[in-house]
Amino acid sequence: MSSSNLEFNKILVTGGSGGLGLAFTKLFLEKGKKVIIAGRTASSLESAKEDLSKTYSGKVSTSQIDLQNIKHFPEYVEQLLAEHPDLDAICLNAGIQKPISYAALESTEAVKDILQDTDDEITTNILSVVHLTTVLMPHLLKQPKAVICTVSSGLAFVPKAGVPVYCATKAFIHSWTLSLRYQLEKTNVRVIEVAPPLVESNLHRDHDDPDNNKKSKNSAALTVKDFITEVDQKWSAGDKEIAAGFAANSSKKWYDAYGEQLEKMNEGV
Repeated sequence: MSSSNLEFNKILVTGGSGGLGLAFTKLFLEKGKKVIIAGRTASSLESAKEDLSKTYSGKVSTSQIDLQNIKHFPEYVEQLLAEHPDLDAICLNAGIQKPISYAALESTEAVKDILQDTDDEITTNILSVVHLTTVLMPHLLKQPKAVICTVSSGLAFVPKAGVPVYCATKAFIHSWTLSLRYQLEKTNVRVIEVAPPLVESNLHRDHDDPDNNKKSKNSAALTVKDFITEVDQKWSAGDKEIAAGFAANSSKKWYDAYGEQLEKMNEGV
């Protein structure tokens, strides 16, 4: 077992109180790590902490953050590091998905709604990830070892037209993570990307049928348990690119097609 992916002590997990974020949180706790679960709703954070602390007493902290308010991140990080100077890892898990149909735009009000949904997706899925990573980077570079984990999607490789902005944001995260990894290759910071497939979670809460990602309705979906089990295996093996379920096939095809070119383009970075 490679321990490279596990060379950290305390990790911040955005969206860590529910869904895949909670699964990541439990995985890291099982590995003996301390976890700061971050999110917008204080009651959800405290409820998750109370539940987790029954098994992992003293290992769980909470941190309230509004990922839409990126201008506040410098002040947020200053306070975060004052409380947790030993923070040496981040898992940028939080994300939202909005169904968007450009063919259905028949009113000014509908245009406003779609533009708002678009801004929200881009801010949460892209800008919050880039800004939070950037503001934390000076601190992470000073640690003996550090880990940055981004969460993209199988839809980063093959988009689904019904959620066009979401797919584009995850394609951004995939590309950006690759570049970040090359830039940090000679530093103490290890960069990992997790690409989930369709997983049973609350990601589809804004869909007409919020349960259309459940295994009972879509055989391609993974349960959270199956997803995190596969992530655990690849994380513990030291993989930097961790794709699960059908996303693993898409990721493999991408690297088979472009991996060699990617290496050549980034020689000496």
